[in-house]
Amino acid sequence: MAIAFDATSTANTGVVADPSLTWSHTCTGSDRLMVVHVTIRPGNQSVSSVTYGGTALTLSDVRSNSTGPRVELWYLAAPATGANDIVVTFSASSNSVCGATSWTGVNQSSPVSPSVSAIGSDDTPTIAVGSTVSSFVVDVVGTFDELGSPTATVGAGQTERWNATAEAS
Repeated sequence: MAIAFDATSTANTGVVADPSLTWSHTCTGSDRLMVVHVTIRPGNQSVSSVTYGGTALTLSDVRSNSTGPRVELWYLAAPATGANDIVVTFSASSNSVCGATSWTGVNQSSPVSPSVSAIGSDDTPTIAVGSTVSSFVVDVVGTFDELGSPTATVGAGQTERWNATAEAS
């Protein structure tokens, strides 16, 4: 079975005092994987936990520096099918954008490979990522611009699954 895209969903905390965010995501198909992407502004907050239908996700990668946003990737192999709530709980109130993508046809015993990441302030960020015929790459760009919304351009051979912006704090 080939890996195939299943669904996407997003949520945005805006500027709120509640340190959690809940939204619905629907998974279908077999040999499923769900990846939750979290970008937090300011970068000094973190995620305490992520659940889907009450099942805990596993933290895959975190990237953060003292001046930029914090980006976290969480995953769950074999998430329940149907509509279930994703709950992201933060260490404190935050301004964040979250999204989830789900996939089918994913190897259930080793669904996630080691991650590759970079932090920088380039206007055209890139990173080299190796992959094989039976794999796929999930990437996230976390950024903020005090004067407006930055624009990201999808590279050749990539498909944008979601694009969201949080309100300025």
